[in-house]
Amino acid sequence: MNKLLAVFALHILLSGFMPAERAYSAQLPLVINEFMASNSSSAQDPQGQYDDWIEIYNFGTDAIDLDGMHLTDNLSVPDKWRTHSDTRGATIIPPGGFLVIWADNDTADPYLAKLERELLSTREYLQSTNEELETSNEELKSTNEELQSVNEELQSTNEELETSKEELQSTNEELVTVNAELLKKVDELSEVNNDINNLLASTEIGTIFLDINLCIRRFTPPVIKIFNLIHTDIGRPIIDITAKIQIDDLYDRAKEVLHTLARQELEVQDKNGVWYSMRLMPYRTLENVIDGVVINFVDVSKLKEIKQLTRLVTVIRDSNDTVTVQDLDGNILAWNKGAMQMYGWSEAEALKMNVRELVPQNKRKELTTLTKRIKNKEHVAPFATQRLCKNGKLFNVWLTITALEDEGGKPVEIATTERDLTELKKIRTQSIR
Repeated sequence: MNKLLAVFALHILLSGFMPAERAYSAQLPLVINEFMASNSSSAQDPQGQYDDWIEIYNFGTDAIDLDGMHLTDNLSVPDKWRTHSDTRGATIIPPGGFLVIWADNDTADPYLAKLERELLSTREYLQSTNEELETSNEELKSTNEELQSVNEELQSTNEELETSKEELQSTNEELVTVNAELLKKVDELSEVNNDINNLLASTEIGTIFLDINLCIRRFTPPVIKIFNLIHTDIGRPIIDITAKIQIDDLYDRAKEVLHTLARQELEVQDKNGVWYSMRLMPYRTLENVIDGVVINFVDVSKLKEIKQLTRLVTVIRDSNDTVTVQDLDGNILAWNKGAMQMYGWSEAEALKMNVRELVPQNKRKELTTLTKRIKNKEHVAPFATQRLCKNGKLFNVWLTITALEDEGGKPVEIATTERDLTELKKIRTQSIR
């Protein structure tokens, strides 16, 4: 700082140092009222410095603005201190008023000094900002390196995903092919299943499939006539199902077949008198694994009737009585041993003949009448008549006629039983003797 070495009159220079619009032609009414020539600790200026100060007094009648004027303690340096303030009106001295001016050793403009301080502060701020920017730049560089590393990893992952995508696409194509094959197999299985169902339905064979625990796995429609079954019974034990056939040990038989693997077969009859052939056998898979029991029911009522008829036919064929069968036109259809003995024609010969060839001419009208009565479903009582044998001999016979009907009750054939009355009389005569 500049220290004032002695008290002397300070000159307020006007000409050449103040703005032209404010120049005065005479000396201003200003005097130094007080000053501090060596300020080291008594008072601080607004910048916190202990500069020397001067108090100016306006003894005039007008206010005087010192902004832009200079003070000096050396006339060779007339512009040593310039009065200036950023606050408007701060440099105006009212009439009878005082103004303290700080004097220091700085030759620069205070306004410029302030700008320099602001510049210095700005430089420091910019320096700090620059350092922060460099730090941020380094962090960004580090982050960029990390992002680049992550990008490389993502690129590698993307390549792996592309590879996986290709593999998945290949797998998907294989699955599509396999799916198409499976659909084809399903269609084939469905077709086979339909064929089997239609086969089982067409055979009219009632079948029950039991699993290893003797529970119902499935059944065919015809078996409903034999057991009280509905679709929801699938999965129930066979022992819980009531049957319409006369059998009490079905469960035990199925259990025995499952253990011994030996099939069983027997005939059973339902409550309506229908006969069934029941067959129990093991259920084998394609791998030859026993996985349950199969029970079949075949209606054998007609077969039993056929067996009975077969036995009856055998009896009739071997009978000594003449038994024949003919259609409604008289063509011979059956010829037993008794007919061969009585008439003389063999069976082969008789099957080519018509019954009219066995009837005498005078009895053929009677034959026509009998045939009409049979067609009309009239009952014909046994009666005596005459017949011709192969050698042309005429003999008396006792004739019994029976109409054979179809399922609708319509007569389709005629069965006759004949006995030679001549032979019958001989037998009776011999019996009387």
